[in-house]
Amino acid sequence: MFAIGPLKNRLKRTWFWVLIRRSARGLIHSLPLSVCRAIKDVPWLGLIASARLMAHEPCAAWFSGVPGKQVDLVPGLNAQQPHAVARARVLLPYAPEGICSIQEQCRVVKGQSADFSGARVAVVAHWDPDKKIDPFVDYYLRHLQEAGFRTVLTSSAPLEAADKDMAHADAVLFRMCGGYDFTSWKGALECFPSLRCASELVLTNDSVFAPLADIGNVHAVMNSVSCDFWGLLESRDQLPAMPSFYMCFKQKALKHFCFTAFWDSVDTTSDKDMVVQKFEQSQALWLALHGLVPGAYIHWDMMPWLKGGPAYACWKQLVQLFGVPCIKRAIVNGDVWWSDVSGWKDMVAQSGYPVALIDCFLERYRKARARSLQAE
Repeated sequence: MFAIGPLKNRLKRTWFWVLIRRSARGLIHSLPLSVCRAIKDVPWLGLIASARLMAHEPCAAWFSGVPGKQVDLVPGLNAQQPHAVARARVLLPYAPEGICSIQEQCRVVKGQSADFSGARVAVVAHWDPDKKIDPFVDYYLRHLQEAGFRTVLTSSAPLEAADKDMAHADAVLFRMCGGYDFTSWKGALECFPSLRCASELVLTNDSVFAPLADIGNVHAVMNSVSCDFWGLLESRDQLPAMPSFYMCFKQKALKHFCFTAFWDSVDTTSDKDMVVQKFEQSQALWLALHGLVPGAYIHWDMMPWLKGGPAYACWKQLVQLFGVPCIKRAIVNGDVWWSDVSGWKDMVAQSGYPVALIDCFLERYRKARARSLQAE
């Protein structure tokens, strides 16, 4: 069967598509705010209009409620009501099956004998165009350690890193197979089985610049929520799900058979659309279907009007109003063509995060992407 995903990803990287996106972004972001207010409820256009409005009007009136809540991804699912279970099974994009092991394709280069039993651990999935541990990644690792986490860096390729670049990782590994962040997290879980005995396991990645706020405050809020696992954000963009860039699992979830079954099934597919469907959109629903109770720091009841992913549509409010400790790399790089990124540097600087780390990475990243496009 002809694979659409790889073709679509290739088209997205062409200069023609980049030009179209930049032109559309310039047109949309020049719209007067009064026009945006008038069309904010129009399908599709409303998402773009709302994103522009929120970039210029970061006020609490857009939101209701407070962060930190147990969430029902399907009404009645937490109580395992039959109609809710049936509905969740229909919505579930992918039911995990089979076992795929990548341990033989992973290499641990630091912390080979590390034991994470009983510890709070953060596993950071890493990708870099030049196979380096960028200073912004080291900054994130250092602050995770300061927040009380032991840290594991799991990379998608062999690293060209000196010991000093690994100073804030208790363990480092890389894999030599296809896949995306889920495959990297899987590699860490296989190479360090004691991660399943952690008191708390955070799976995060370097698709964010962090922290822009106190990570400990987020965990303090979520520690008071009765749940077995939680995400920094809840999304209803396409399906009830939790974006994978910051997920936290408590002991009950880590020891549950459905957690094991899910991660056993994660494979090395390099089709990004397939990865999103099989893993990102399925993980939370799969766990909830088996009786594990989800929670979210930024939950959908706070923003039921939202027509897109909160990480991109209301990034400024998440940081300034609710203390979300990160901003997506794709935002500041301009990859989300419909999102208005006005004032991101000022906001980041006000948070105390060193803007120079972002500038230096983006300069290197854009050069690497230009080389990649020229090579094609």
